Amino acid sequence: MVAYRNGAPVHLDELGNIMDDVEVKDLSAEVAGVAVAGPKAAEVLAKAGFLTPQLSLLQFADVTSQPGSLTVVRGDNPAVPWFELWTTPANLGTVRNALESA
Repeated sequence: MVAYRNGAPVHLDELGNIMDDVEVKDLSAEVAGVAVAGPKAAEVLAKAGFLTPQLSLLQFADVTSQPGSLTVVRGDNPAVPWFELWTTPANLGTVRNALESA
């Protein structure tokens, strides 16, 4: 497994003792994501049917829409708006199609 320290990848063994109860688990069968970035990112989300409240940096909201339920996360770069959309792998194609059609 790989983690990051000061922006550089390190193996978890190199991090030493982790004092909290940590579980490392592959979630790729349960969660899938896609990102939308650029000055019209929020407009694309709205046209695709993902109506979200005005999100602050790194804020997230669970959204139920025609393409399906998902979680929208606003990125932390105020200069370039971007959003991550997290859903199930089975719903990812529908979400991508809605974004591409927007």
